[in-house]
Amino acid sequence: MNSARSSPILIVGNWCRPLAQSASRGGIEAVVLDLFADSDTRRYARAAHCVADVEQRHIDIELAACLAQRFGGSCNALVYAAGFERDPEALLRIAAGRRIFGNSAASVRAVKEPAALCTLLRQVGLPHPDTRMYPPEPASGWLVKRAGEQGGAHVLPLTHGHHPQPGHYFQRRVDGTPCSALFIADGTRARIIAFNEQLSVAVGEAPYCYGGAAGPAPLPHAVTADIAAKLDTLVLATGLVGLNSIDFIVSGTEYCVLEINPRPSATMDLYDADCPGGLLAWHMDACSGKLARTPLRTQTPRAHAVAYAQRAGQVPGAFIWPNWCSDLAQPGALISAQTPVCMVHAAAATLADTRALLLERRQAMLQALAVD
Repeated sequence: MNSARSSPILIVGNWCRPLAQSASRGGIEAVVLDLFADSDTRRYARAAHCVADVEQRHIDIELAACLAQRFGGSCNALVYAAGFERDPEALLRIAAGRRIFGNSAASVRAVKEPAALCTLLRQVGLPHPDTRMYPPEPASGWLVKRAGEQGGAHVLPLTHGHHPQPGHYFQRRVDGTPCSALFIADGTRARIIAFNEQLSVAVGEAPYCYGGAAGPAPLPHAVTADIAAKLDTLVLATGLVGLNSIDFIVSGTEYCVLEINPRPSATMDLYDADCPGGLLAWHMDACSGKLARTPLRTQTPRAHAVAYAQRAGQVPGAFIWPNWCSDLAQPGALISAQTPVCMVHAAAATLADTRALLLERRQAMLQALAVD
């Protein structure tokens, strides 16, 4: 075993259950700091602590640094998930000298600063939508986004008279099927693990929230071959390491890249069980320059979906969660409207059957908790 994985590791981010589950699968002991510290994360990790700020939307960096010092003393390494795209240097305060397995701040900025990303995509030859730093006129057909955010809640239709806020940028809306590619890199080379179809869902006034994913997806060869052919050049230009993902829109045999996510993405949840030793171990090895070439064990279609509450409620004290749910709140926990209740999972013989079962289960959970 890699010496960095022979001692406990610290896992920190907005949502860390998939990484904690992968750690458990690979025999790696972990202490987790995220926004939820839910019951199954606690089951997979040695300990899990909530580090949400007062708005319950972002990581409280000072609290995370304090808890890392208090409970992570035996952890020699840190692995991070989403939550640091706006301020990658904040990881240094939490790491406090530990080795960080993940992308450097320079690599994060290279793909998360909108202007830099557009320049990069043009250089690599990856198509992308028209993107601007100032509101276009007319506003129709454009989206406003906030740099460094994730999850899709920040993506809104641009309206006439919009007053830009710090971090806002503007992207022409592209019609098609939202997709993603989960890949692993060692700073010079990349390997695609799988292509996925993304599920978006409207939550309140945000029409493009992350609703889940299904894969592996049988996308047009012209799309997958072009992305695969250009990925090494992108990785070499940015120094990306470990698990990362690309979000893109597919229309026929054409596609447009929307985002690059320089950290383990939610879609690792679909493939971790198929990867010998778990994807967290693959991630750490790739960050050390060892790119896994081991094939996935199966190509079983899998999907997961976020079940968002439409109205407020409460988890019953004696509620029994189905075994196809994860990210579980404690009995008696209050559920706020327009927030995640749990993650729902499905697998079936075909991707179409898997999606159908997934949506059926998502609705069943919302009804069972009376938050539909």
